[in-house]
Amino acid sequence: MRAEGRPARVAWRSAAKTRCRSAQRRTPGEATLTATLSERHQPTQHPLAGTRASGGLPAWLLPGSAAALLMLAIHGGLVISVARGQVAGLFPHFDGNCSVSRACRQVPAVHVFRALVLPSATLLVLLWWVAAQWLRARGLAGPRLRGWIFGVGVAGAVFLVLYATFLGTEGHVYRLLRLYGIYVFFGGTGIAELLLAWALTRADAARLPELERWVLRAQQAAVLCMLVAGPINIVADKLVDHDRIANALEWWFGIALAVFAALLARVWRRARLALRLELGRER
Repeated sequence: MRAEGRPARVAWRSAAKTRCRSAQRRTPGEATLTATLSERHQPTQHPLAGTRASGGLPAWLLPGSAAALLMLAIHGGLVISVARGQVAGLFPHFDGNCSVSRACRQVPAVHVFRALVLPSATLLVLLWWVAAQWLRARGLAGPRLRGWIFGVGVAGAVFLVLYATFLGTEGHVYRLLRLYGIYVFFGGTGIAELLLAWALTRADAARLPELERWVLRAQQAAVLCMLVAGPINIVADKLVDHDRIANALEWWFGIALAVFAALLARVWRRARLALRLELGRER
């Protein structure tokens, strides 16, 4: 898109109307794309009443939809594989008879898995951008912490795309791509959620009234489950059937990630956070 013969430029604006512009001066008439994050601080009569702060997309749909799509992808693939006799047992969360990869890598389960995971990864990228801007607007985290949350969160989402793309393919290189994809996704997303939970834990009630105590405790529990998964996996490698324990932990780790995102959706819904895109011209 061009305006008066000059290339279009992009500018982002946060909830507090803080704008990230390039150092160059804009010429009047240039096209701009603005993303505005807005919220209504006054609590509503009902904690779930009203989801739009000033029009636009309710921000809670990002974590809510990302969590729902991820859970549908892995459990939908599992159900399809069990129905076709490709894996045995419907509850690998407890018996560890198969991993997420094994449950979802065969046709047709892999097609359903990719169709749901790829949009989920896109939503995760948007989620971490909105989270960083929200923390900035509320004064809950400094630039370094926000940068880490956004950076590792986006890295996890990108590697989730890599994992889903090469799931079900053959070859040593593809196997390595899948392996690193799932590890970086779990690690990056888990670290981002850990840092976000830390920022929310430090916030006082007056600054973040929409964060209910039970929601914060549940988020802390989800993060704790992810943290203890590593040591349990190491101990299991030495004492018992490592593969079954690792498989079960993989399922529960994914569930913990989704639970944290769903709880974040509740917080953003109570805050009536909204995301709005505007296309205009600089004057």
